[in-house]
Amino acid sequence: LVFLEGGGWCWDQASCNSRWEGARDLMTPPTAPARNASGILSSDPALSPFAKANKVYLKYCSSDGYIGDAGASTATHGFHFRGAQIVK
Repeated sequence: LVFLEGGGWCWDQASCNSRWEGARDLMTPPTAPARNASGILSSDPALSPFAKANKVYLKYCSSDGYIGDAGASTATHGFHFRGAQIVK
């Protein structure tokens, strides 16, 4: 079971700069501690029909809905958008 965390987009210099200043953890992932999963990701059979399945929680950091594949350039205002590579 693969869970792709959501987290919104940025689409121009203003929205990306705002995102960088206000939600930096959604643009570059900090070292995250282990998580206690809940809901569908839980290992408790009473909470999830997928309790015994292997699970991957993918932290969102690409600001492109996991579809971008562009390096930093003037066109991207210096930001990288590598969501497609993260999923690949």
